[in-house]
Amino acid sequence: MSRRAKRIRRIGWRSLISIGVLLSLVLLTVFFICLANCQQGPSVMGQLRQITGVSVTMGKEESEFYRSLAQKELTEQGAAAPSSGNTVLYASKVYACFLAGERLGISAPYSFEGLKADMDKENQERRVQKEKGEKLEGPEQYELPQYLSLRLEQVSQAIVEKLAENPSRTIRQNSQAYWEANRDQFAVVREIAIHQKRDKTESKTVFKKEDLNKLRDSNPRLYDILSNAKQGQTFEYEYDGDIESIEILSVKTETADYEEVTQQALIAYLSKVEYPQLIDLIAQNNPVQLTE
Repeated sequence: MSRRAKRIRRIGWRSLISIGVLLSLVLLTVFFICLANCQQGPSVMGQLRQITGVSVTMGKEESEFYRSLAQKELTEQGAAAPSSGNTVLYASKVYACFLAGERLGISAPYSFEGLKADMDKENQERRVQKEKGEKLEGPEQYELPQYLSLRLEQVSQAIVEKLAENPSRTIRQNSQAYWEANRDQFAVVREIAIHQKRDKTESKTVFKKEDLNKLRDSNPRLYDILSNAKQGQTFEYEYDGDIESIEILSVKTETADYEEVTQQALIAYLSKVEYPQLIDLIAQNNPVQLTE
């Protein structure tokens, strides 16, 4: 064999060894990625679906409370008086929401006595605010059904936002399909004209798309108001210690592309579709018991 042939043969073996080492590194990388994914455990949705075996027997006062709420809901729907099954279903969904919130670290463990204590604390704070002349958002004093509704809304919103943080590919695809079927819900403000009044100063301002984008950082409170405003609406909000009145003179909107409203579409889809199904599942797996 010639020297050249031997040299080519040596180079060939070196190439094969290099390729083998490279393939080994790739396989090791894939292995460790898979191992890391396995160690991460189930997704947030998966964690919540696994909530089972929680047993709660409600006292007489709590049973009557949920029976009255179930009665009110059925009356508003034009249905008959609630059965024990209706009441159990209603209460089980409430508990399911707080169980999910507790699992995610969003809310403390729920109890009827704890709910009443939290409401009393909130009402005491509101009494102090009123005595100081501070403006209150919501009622001056909560009744228990109102306060429960508030807490459910807060916890539900926090859960949905948590679910939207790292959505699976399927969730993203489904949210895009939801956006496609409900494009009118995702119209974005392109231009809005407002009349502002603070003390004796009045002005008219026109915000275009780029102005609204800047407003998101400089004045998020006003940005939230304008992003969801309708022509003819009026608002009051506190800015730099003063109360400013705003009247919406005109609003121009257009349907946004999915990429522009991805987060809103995810939140809407999860709120309308995935979250109710999730709560139904948790309630089914963790039904409460009534005290007759």
